[in-house]
Amino acid sequence: MLACRSVGQDPAHFRVHARRAIRLRASVVLARAGWQREAQVLNLGLGGACIVLQEELVPGDRVTISFLAPTLWDPLAFPARIAWAAVP
Repeated sequence: MLACRSVGQDPAHFRVHARRAIRLRASVVLARAGWQREAQVLNLGLGGACIVLQEELVPGDRVTISFLAPTLWDPLAFPARIAWAAVP
């Protein structure tokens, strides 16, 4: 599942906050379904992130995304809401 638009296809006016193209591993937890999966983060900004995940999510799903930061002992965990999703 691709939960973002491709970085190269975004028109400049699409987002209020710019995103940076990155490649990070993350953990995504969907509590209502009781699962945790590994994901890849393709871009990240103040307004959101683009993740690739092998599970189907729907707009409105509330998830927790955790990133491992090289300078921190514990992962950074952020509550998030899926704004839109696409199946490639």
